[in-house]
Amino acid sequence: MIGKLFNRWFLKKCQWAWEHRSLESPQPQMMGLNALSSAMQSQLAGHPMRFNIYRANGGMIIQVIQDSDRVEREQVNLYILNDSDNIGEELNKIIIMESLKKP
Repeated sequence: MIGKLFNRWFLKKCQWAWEHRSLESPQPQMMGLNALSSAMQSQLAGHPMRFNIYRANGGMIIQVIQDSDRVEREQVNLYILNDSDNIGEELNKIIIMESLKKP
């Protein structure tokens, strides 16, 4: 009973918010790369680091993918974390280690 009442209430609130969205303040505009300064563009022109995180039995597998200019291919590294590891601290260490490597 309470679940149905909540669902109806939530649906009405969502519908009201959708219908009255233009009455609120305008949403902030996202800046495109063209609007950024040339200094920021040169920083963003570096090599991106992409992460894929997969769950595994007893932990996680972190896949780090970086583009390389010299070889013109992706460099892929895998890291294995145990369930007992703190994922935030371990990701911090991985980011630092990958950042120190030459792309």
